[in-house]
Amino acid sequence: MNTKRYRHWNCWELGPPTRPSDLESTGEKLCRALLTSGIASAIVTLGSQGAVVGDATGLRRLPAVKVFVADTTGAGDALVGAAAAGLASGLTLFDACSLGMRVAEASVQTVGAQTSYPWA
Repeated sequence: MNTKRYRHWNCWELGPPTRPSDLESTGEKLCRALLTSGIASAIVTLGSQGAVVGDATGLRRLPAVKVFVADTTGAGDALVGAAAAGLASGLTLFDACSLGMRVAEASVQTVGAQTSYPWA
């Protein structure tokens, strides 16, 4: 996999929104800016609000499923790892990120990082 092609950012790492209600539009703006800067594909995670995924075909918002949250440690790693596995197995960027969202949602329901990953 060409690592220069795919990038992941947490919305808070790129600059927090001014108000919580701005999170979704901030994520979309950041994703567009990253794509405009020459990055081929971008994933901007928005915590409990999901993620914004973009590439040359456009942007898509992936909403998060509401789940009981015990610990968010490693949730981003779970998302990126599952998305990378999905891309390696031939999924589209959007389908791979949807898979990553489901794995991240499962991971936050248990305390710890690796111990919370759903090994199936």
